[in-house]
Amino acid sequence: MIIQVIYNPNSGGGRGGKLAPLIIQSLGQHGNMTIDHCTLYRNHATEIAKHIDMGRCDAMVVIGGDGTMYEVLNGLMANTTSQKRPPLGMIPVGTGNSFAKDLNMFHWKDGILAVMKGKTRRADIMKFITEGEAYYSMNSIGFGIPADVSIRGNKYKKFLGKWAYTACAVTEIMRFKPHETRLEVDGKVHEFEGAFTNFSNSVYFGGNMKISPDSVIDDGIIEAVVLENMSKGELLHALPSVYSGEHLSNPHVKVYKGKHFKVETVPTKICNPEGEIFGVTPLEITVLPKEIEFFVKPEKKADRKKKTGSPKKAAQRSEKNTAESKKTGTSSATTAAEAKKPSPKAGRPVKAPAKKTTSTPPTASSGKKSGTATNKKAGKEKDTPKKPAAKKPLPKKLLPKKQQTQKSPLRRKQRHPHQGKPGVRSKIGSSKQEIVRRKKEI
Repeated sequence: MIIQVIYNPNSGGGRGGKLAPLIIQSLGQHGNMTIDHCTLYRNHATEIAKHIDMGRCDAMVVIGGDGTMYEVLNGLMANTTSQKRPPLGMIPVGTGNSFAKDLNMFHWKDGILAVMKGKTRRADIMKFITEGEAYYSMNSIGFGIPADVSIRGNKYKKFLGKWAYTACAVTEIMRFKPHETRLEVDGKVHEFEGAFTNFSNSVYFGGNMKISPDSVIDDGIIEAVVLENMSKGELLHALPSVYSGEHLSNPHVKVYKGKHFKVETVPTKICNPEGEIFGVTPLEITVLPKEIEFFVKPEKKADRKKKTGSPKKAAQRSEKNTAESKKTGTSSATTAAEAKKPSPKAGRPVKAPAKKTTSTPPTASSGKKSGTATNKKAGKEKDTPKKPAAKKPLPKKLLPKKQQTQKSPLRRKQRHPHQGKPGVRSKIGSSKQEIVRRKKEI
């Protein structure tokens, strides 16, 4: 298999350049041939992907983040060397890596595993027109607060990493001013004062923010998540809920689903496809269903977790539980208390709680054995002497003055064995006069 590798050495604060040799070496195993290309400037990845000979390409792998993937996607869509497009692989070494999470990849090693296993999945992409030219996006494109956060966050992501967007979101909320928006969804017009509008094809945005928890990358539908005008205090209070996807329960948040959108704003707003600062309103967005094939990491049975779903589905489940509890006569408080109790482990019998028994005096019918046993126990208790309690040392204030000033023997200085003894002269302390006297005697 011939693998064309495009890597961005500056992605992830320089991680792309450090890990690229190791990743390329890993991809070249098992008889694969790799042809690597290094990006040198902005939009260089678009030019590389646009001029690659698709006849010599069985797979195209991108080492970088969402921005590098966005550039390669636009170059791939403009490539006319062959009608057949190779599957795209993503090695997530960028700052956010939002789209990689929808491909079940949370580490750069997951991207290598996805390519080596060869499992793929066709996904939708969004075609958007700005200033009369067409471009393509696979994850999200928006304007308003998210775009303003991206503009500021790109300056600080080298120092703060993925937390740069969270820190800049707080500052942009404090500077927030609403804008008039006219949104057309499949022919239906909606007008409102908005804080932001984000068109999503996948769940994640800006790293770990679940901006559109109901999105699926291959359902042929785009979700437009709109936040209408709110106060700055309400915006700050609602910001943490974006990470869990619970912001959809907010009455100021609305979701419009469709296949074709037209947006106009007053004043003109800057856009941010895949976190890149590019394009302005007005926008026209259409979905291209299952246009590109992506490598996906295969799921293991042990790694599969129960998905809670959207807040709407969670609310429906809670209503069903309350309805069932009313029928059975059990209250919600008791069911919640029972849910908190730890369930017994499989394969172990559940022990019944021990009953308290009151001691009764031995009777004649009970026999001699019971009496002797109790007497032996009582005798053992009497014979065993109790250990004296350890005395606690008195504090220094209560001790006599001599003991207060006395030093421990370990801290005393080591003395010479003859030092301090009467009639014994130390060899070390012999004077010059004594040496002269001995010489005269000799």
